[in-house]
Amino acid sequence: MLMKLAKQNIKLNQIILLLFLIILLLVGAVPGYLQKHWSWEKPLPVTTISQMRQIRQKGLEIPGWQTKISKEVPVSGEKWLYQEVQIDPQTTAILLLRPQKDDKDQPQVQWVDVKGFQRWQTDRDRTVEFTIPPNGEHPQPTTVKAKYFRGWNRQQTFAVLQWYAWYSGGSPDPASWFWSDQIAQWQGKRIPWVAVSIQIPIEPLGDIEPVLPQAKSLGQAVQTALMSSSLQRKKN
Repeated sequence: MLMKLAKQNIKLNQIILLLFLIILLLVGAVPGYLQKHWSWEKPLPVTTISQMRQIRQKGLEIPGWQTKISKEVPVSGEKWLYQEVQIDPQTTAILLLRPQKDDKDQPQVQWVDVKGFQRWQTDRDRTVEFTIPPNGEHPQPTTVKAKYFRGWNRQQTFAVLQWYAWYSGGSPDPASWFWSDQIAQWQGKRIPWVAVSIQIPIEPLGDIEPVLPQAKSLGQAVQTALMSSSLQRKKN
């Protein structure tokens, strides 16, 4: 009897959640439909495009890390920022950043492009999380999911951390950004994004687990720097 009631409660909760989502979609979407403002025909403008272009051209300032090299590089026909950073003589990393380039630009195959550019073989793939603590600009903690793996070629082996960064979070999955952006557009906003690939050199075919805390720490610093600059919300 108790199990039956529990199952009924679960189904009822699922129905209530579904109805809530439908109402949320209708509240956001109907005004646009009535005015024939279809977000997929003409998306709202991204107001931070110029700031994101400056990232490619000037690099990203990361507190505590010194930039050794910063330059634009072509990756599968797209312009990326290649930036070597160093926190001490023994600790270096490479950043590859690909900011959103226009209002219609969506994350798609950036990880495939990076893998081909580096001529990597990969293994040890898994998803990790790190959190940006709240501060004056961001009163709520920000959680980011990222793909963590080992990538190597004939020259070098790396511990690699990759995700799409946006103001309120991040994920390696383009669909996560897409749905966040759709909801934002129904509210008259946009979600700018930047593809982030952090590459930390390790010994040939070495273990990536000891490097994970360092990768997360740098990931937090990069996400925070992006949130404070090109991903900062502005009025559309």
